[in-house]
This record gives sequence, C-alpha cells and structure tokens, in this order.
Amino acid sequence: MGQRPFPRQEKLKFIVKKILEGASEAEIQDALTQYGPDGYVKGGYGVFGEVGSRTIANIKSVVVCAQEMLKVNQLALSPWVQRAQQLHLFGFALTGDHEGLETVTFQEVGVRQHLDSFKGCFGEITPAYPRFWHPQLLDDPAVMTELRGHLPDPQFWQQVEGDSGFIKAAQNCEGVLDDVCRNFISKGEELAPLQPVSGPPPWTRITSAWARQVLVQALGQQFGCTAIGRYYLQKLQDESFQLEVGDSVVYSGPNGEIAEQRHRQLVDEFKAHDKRYGRIRDLMLKLRELRQDILVRIDRCLHDKEYAVNDCPSCPVVQARRRGSLSNHTS
Repeated sequence: MGQRPFPRQEKLKFIVKKILEGASEAEIQDALTQYGPDGYVKGGYGVFGEVGSRTIANIKSVVVCAQEMLKVNQLALSPWVQRAQQLHLFGFALTGDHEGLETVTFQEVGVRQHLDSFKGCFGEITPAYPRFWHPQLLDDPAVMTELRGHLPDPQFWQQVEGDSGFIKAAQNCEGVLDDVCRNFISKGEELAPLQPVSGPPPWTRITSAWARQVLVQALGQQFGCTAIGRYYLQKLQDESFQLEVGDSVVYSGPNGEIAEQRHRQLVDEFKAHDKRYGRIRDLMLKLRELRQDILVRIDRCLHDKEYAVNDCPSCPVVQARRRGSLSNHTS
C-alpha cells in the first residue's frame, strides 16, 4: 500500500497551524516529536511523529492556495457585506461634539476588542486577590460563540474550560482559599483582639483582611506579593487607630504587639501543619502556567490576525453566503 497523501485530521491540523504561524520545516518536524493529540508529551510516547519533507511541502501548497481562494472569495462579496464584516471584526464608535469636546455617543465592540477583553478574565495568580477567574464575558453566550468561532483552537479551549483547564482549577483553588480564610476568620478574636466602642462590629471588613494577610505572608514570597493588607496591618497595630462608621467610632486599636505575634503564629502554623498550604501552592503554580499559555495564545491570535481568517455565525460574510447574496451570484 502507498503512503497516505496527508496525515490524519488532528496531525494535519497541527501542521497547518504551525505553517500559519510561520514555522520552518525544521521547527514543524521538531514540534511533531514533542506534541500529540493531547498536547505536549513528556517522554516521547504518544507524539504525532515526523513526516516526509514532500508531505510538508504539499500541505504548504494547499494552505497557500486556500489563502488565495479566501482572498478571491472576499473580493466577490458586495461592498456593504465587506464593510459590515470589518465592523464585526474591529468594532466602531460614533462620536459627537459636546461643549467643544469630542465624546463617544455609541460604540459597538468588535471581535478583536472582545478577544483583548477576554485576557482580563484570567486574573493575576497571587494570594493578594481572592479571585483568579473573572467570568464577565462568559455571561454573554453570543460573545463566547464569536470567540470560539474566531479562535477555533481545541487545545486552547481545553486549557480554558476543560476538566484540567484554568476555570476549574481556579474555582478549585478559590474554594480552598476561601475555606482557609473562613478558618482564620473564626479565630478573629485571637487574631485581632479589638475592643468595641459603639455601634455594630465590622467583623468581615477587618478579620477577612487579616485572614488574607496570613495567606500572603505564607505564599507571597513564591508568588511575588507581600503588600496586601498592609493598611489593615499597620492600622490594627496602631493603638491610636479608630475605625469610624458614619459619625460613630466603632473600634479602637488593639495591642499591636500581641496582634502581630498572633498573626505570625498563624502564618507559621498554616505552613507547617495545614495540608491545604501545599494544595493551594500546587494549584496556583498550575494556574500560573495555564494563564501564561492562554494569554500567549490570545496575543498570537491578535498579532497574526487569525480572527480575521476564521468566522462565526454572527459574521456578516457567513450570513450573506447563507442567503446566497454574493455579488457574483446576483449580477
């Protein structure tokens, strides 16, 4: 039997992706020995495996031909469809003059802006912040459909929302962090022995800051953060500190030395005896690696304008083709 003209689908997609990224034949062959259908492979078992030079040359020829055909097809679209497609991809803003200043009166966000905003969903991995995953865009199914259409990379979406992806790892880590904080908050009187003056006790506002500070002190050196809670730490150590709510003084400062000693004790106990410390650290390291890969992939999509080559159900080009409104069909 003769050799297959092209590799199987997953391997072929991988090679085409590398070609579109501008990789040389040597770089493609090297990647084929390191990656498989499930992503990066350690130890060499399950990789795609190298292909012949002629196979890569043939695939490159097909990719170039397809790109040229796409350009021709784009030219065949009516001007209004092309204009609508540009607005869909890049957005637009209507401006007006108000007292001599140019102001935006209406703005439509395009795919490119949504992709850029999507990066903000993946928060910095630091114990200073209680949440790593910010799902603002996931609340809009139409936007997510656009993103999946214009960045059709299964490996990327697996890193985002797969069983071992960023979202589930973030939710898991956040749950453990919250559990630890609740445990510290339950020790609030020992942690920060404040004396009430009048009014309702603002326990959440004070003790949650101290609890987060315990995590920062324990994990901050590895994850580059030490500043969170500094305001509370300094104020709660200051015996002249008074917390005001409206016109009422609610709390006055405790004995700063005792409070700091107890705080340091909690940090040491957490690192030495709480199994959740190691679990949080491992999850945060995983999240940091996933976040880096995800942001790099989005930036590459933006830089290479991959989103402009792919499409989604909302694309005017797709809708026009479905209606059969190509200009060369109507002329």
